[in-house]
Amino acid sequence: MAALGLIGVLQTPIDALAALWVWLCFAAVASVLIFIFVALWLYRDAESRGMGGLLWVLVLVAAGFLFPFVGGVVVLVIYLIVRMEHPVGGA
Repeated sequence: MAALGLIGVLQTPIDALAALWVWLCFAAVASVLIFIFVALWLYRDAESRGMGGLLWVLVLVAAGFLFPFVGGVVVLVIYLIVRMEHPVGGA
């Protein structure tokens, strides 16, 4: 039995699985690109505040690998709290 597709076209189960695969690949690529953008921003911002950007990025990457869904978010929230104490251009 055919299933109704995302755009209203009847699809076979194989077509539905292929569409799901495409969306999952898109989500994976988008997640990696967002992670890279956040890591670059974190590095540049931490360096501008004299906070050791490489250390923060290493912590971000380690947390992202150890706790894939929430590790990076937790580190980012901690960084956003800590960065308030370090003005731009600070040592």
